[in-house]
Formats: sequence, structure tokens, C-alpha cells
Amino acid sequence: MPPRPWLDASLATEQRVDALLAAMTPAEKVGQTNQVANIDPDADADLIRAGRVSSSLCASGAHAGNERDAGVLSSATEAAQRVAVTESRLGIPILFGRDVIHGHRTVFPIPLGLAASWAPGLAERAAAVAADGADAARRATEAGVDLDMASGVCAAPPSRPGRGPRSRRRRGERPASSPRGRDQQEGRYLDAPSLPRLPFGFGRGYATFEIGTPTTSAPTLARAGGRVDVSVAVRNTGTRAGRELVQLYLSDPVAEVTRPWVELVDWRWVELGPAASETVVFTVDAAQLGYHGRDLRHRVDPGEIVLSAGPHCQALRGVSVQVVDEEDA
Repeated sequence: MPPRPWLDASLATEQRVDALLAAMTPAEKVGQTNQVANIDPDADADLIRAGRVSSSLCASGAHAGNERDAGVLSSATEAAQRVAVTESRLGIPILFGRDVIHGHRTVFPIPLGLAASWAPGLAERAAAVAADGADAARRATEAGVDLDMASGVCAAPPSRPGRGPRSRRRRGERPASSPRGRDQQEGRYLDAPSLPRLPFGFGRGYATFEIGTPTTSAPTLARAGGRVDVSVAVRNTGTRAGRELVQLYLSDPVAEVTRPWVELVDWRWVELGPAASETVVFTVDAAQLGYHGRDLRHRVDPGEIVLSAGPHCQALRGVSVQVVDEEDA
């Protein structure tokens, strides 16, 4: 094997980094951004040798990797590390992490569960135990883990709904998928598809329909008793008569509390013959746009609301309406 100066501990760090970057191919650089779940030293050996794995998150089992099952055994991580260091071209070690956000041996509910308890003191005590260097970090290190995960808040809205413990999903982030098809099929923690198999409202029939972009009777809506009509054109594009459920959703881009990505407002059944069309009209009043704020009181905020129509919640076309005070309507 040719000399690898980046592994020479006697050289300055900058020299080692420069030498490594100069020797890496684009594929190997991309490989250093790839994290896999519960690395398997046998099944993943070819990926490791090719430099396509940089780290592995040990999170198998029902307790985020705190059980000593096959996915988190130190013997598995040691075998994978041996392949990375001795059989890959670059010899870059793999980093092994574990979800220690809720404690390592002492496990607490997820942050959403703690928040639902309405007990800030309890959440602080749980976080203190998880952050205790003499507990979580030391115990994780003893189990062969190089890094653990600090809790945090994602403040930037991504471009798609993400995973979560709730059935109605909100803005979130999805970890990068590994190239292994078996994870996609088995639905493992990191590589499970981020969207439900069948979205809310999904259905199939013998006819096909096209649902157009909705239009509104006015661009604004008074937040005190205001109403607006939303018109949606529906056309049967198939060769058979059929029945379609046209659904109307709202999205609130800015609110005092976190709201669902989309909320169902109204729906209409439409029966159409081949090539027939119809315009469905929904009447939306201001009260339907409201929500319960931090004080648990119902409120309707001024600002933009997006009203979207479609056959289900993942095939929507929308139009914006400005909710305004009565004097501005």
C-alpha cells in the first residue's frame, strides 16, 4: 500500500489534513458525509472498504441502542473499524455514535412527551441527568461509542414534511439515507421512508379525476366574522363514471404555536360521468382558520393563510388569502 502521510501522527494537523484532502477522490469525500444505522461488518464491508461510510449510529432495539442487542455490540463496531483502518484505501476510522439524548442507561420520554406533561421542572431534571458527563458520556464511552447526540431545536423550515412521533406530520428533517436497499425495505430508524405509505384521504377508483387550482371570491378575509368562497374545478378525465372526494385544507405559515403542516377544513363528494366537469364551492369563515394559542384560548391571527384543494393531503394546489382586521377588509 502506498504511503499515507495523513496517518503520520508526527506531522502537523494541517499537513495531515492537506495531504488527505489532496488524495481523496470526489466519491470518497461524499462518502465521509454518509452515516449508516447499526453498521454490519459483514454486510457493509464493501462500503467500508470503498470509503463510503464515515460514521454509524447505534440505535437498534426498542430502547435507542441501550439494550445490548446485535446492533450495538462492541464486537460488531470493532470488526467494522478493523475493515476501515486496515482494508480501505485511506484508512480513515469510523465514528460510532448512540442516541444518548434521553440518557444512556437511564432513559426518559422523548421531548414531546416531556412537554406534554406541562411540568418544566421535570423536563429540566431529565435533561440534567442526560447531560451529566459522569453518567451518559462515561457510560456511552464504556460501551464503545465515540460520540453522543446533544438535544437541539431545528429552527429552519425544510422543503418537505419529516418524521415524527405523531401521525399528522409537520415540518422536520430527514436523515440522509444510506445506499442499502435493505434498510428501506425493513423500515429501520434512520432509513425508514419519511412519508406515510398512504396519505390521509387516499383512495383509488375506476375513474380518474383532475382537480384544479382553487380560486377565491376575495383576496382578503376579515378575521372577525369574515367569509370567503373557494371555488375548485373538478373534471373526470377517465372513460368511466366515478365519484371523487374533493378535500380542502389550510396551512398557516406563521402562528403563535406550532400548527400541523396542513389541516382539513371541508370536503365534498362529486359524481361525474366521463369527460364531465363541475365546480365545487366551499364557504370558509374566519372561525375555521383559528387555533388555540399558548393561553389555550381560540384565536384568529391576521396574516397569510393558504387554502389548498386536492384528492388527498399530498396532492394539493393552493391559493393565499390575507386575514385582516375588519377596518382593512
